[in-house]
Amino acid sequence: MHLGVVASRAIRPAAGLLRKHRRRTALPPAMQSGPLVQLIDADSRDDHTNVLVQFACTVRYLNNAPASHGSNTRITLRLGPDCGSLLYNVPPEFPQIGGGGELLTQARLESVVPGEVILELGWSGTWIS
Repeated sequence: MHLGVVASRAIRPAAGLLRKHRRRTALPPAMQSGPLVQLIDADSRDDHTNVLVQFACTVRYLNNAPASHGSNTRITLRLGPDCGSLLYNVPPEFPQIGGGGELLTQARLESVVPGEVILELGWSGTWIS
């Protein structure tokens, strides 16, 4: 079984708008509060599950464990500078999972060190404790 994870930002300034009106348009303010994980959507296929995770600010993938198999997957992410106050303290989150996928059943986000978080995904038949 393969896991495809796609991460994206919820708010992206339109590049064309910034080019046309660079002097009059300011960049969006840094995120101050609210959930970091905006959306998790799972789509099960015959031989894999596609997982889409949408974040409220920029995150950078660092690693995941285990590499391919297991009852859960822990993905370590580094927060970008546009995450504002979340760089220093991310409260635990238990995001809902959308989509018709039945394989991905749970998600939990927690801060490990300032500027880094772990997104743990639990697969069917398991429970994240």
